[in-house]
Amino acid sequence: MASAESKIAGAITAVAVSIIVAFVVVPEIKEHRARAEINQMVKEFTEEMDLQSARAARANVEAKRRQQQLANAKEAASKLGPDQRCISGLVVRMRVQDGVPTYEQITRNGRPVRCVGNKRV
Repeated sequence: MASAESKIAGAITAVAVSIIVAFVVVPEIKEHRARAEINQMVKEFTEEMDLQSARAARANVEAKRRQQQLANAKEAASKLGPDQRCISGLVVRMRVQDGVPTYEQITRNGRPVRCVGNKRV
């Protein structure tokens, strides 16, 4: 049979272990869980930001592509056709009719279309 002193020592040890668990181990576990939760949130946030950056980059590339297409279309539209010439700053269509060259001034809304070189202005 255990002596009273060993029972008291056992009880004190049990109380000390309980105090250590309550004031050291439990807060450490809570802190560890909180850190893991924060790390998970940071990871999700970072992934979302990366996804948004990738979307923005794709949208930027697409906008530049559309802008280039528009610029190319404007450039192509401003060039004179193969049967058109720029004479004295005005666009003229040249046709051969019965072996005779004829010239017709090009107008837009009743006004002559202006040109420089081989481009409309």
